[in-house]
Amino acid sequence: MLDRPPSCNSSNMAGQEDPVQREIHQDWANREYIEVITSSIKKIADFLNSFDMSCRSRLATLNEKLTALERRIEYIEARVSTYIYACLLFYDLQRVFVCIFQRVTTIA
Repeated sequence: MLDRPPSCNSSNMAGQEDPVQREIHQDWANREYIEVITSSIKKIADFLNSFDMSCRSRLATLNEKLTALERRIEYIEARVSTYIYACLLFYDLQRVFVCIFQRVTTIA
């Protein structure tokens, strides 16, 4: 906080302030108010900066996890499609062998 000058802490002997002292008191009150507001704004800015950094860090972590999950999904999709292709190929080969077997048995 700001230190008030000694003349602002006491009144004159009559118990009343002259206009200059009243203006000085008002000026110091305004300065103290401005200092409180400035301090509050700095605290809010510090909080927002801290919150921003925290959110960015958490979002980066989530992004890494999502990327890893996407890679796993692509891998699983590739494995499944390979398996399906192999099954279809086997099914087609089986049909070919059945056809060949049927022709061989009809010829014989």
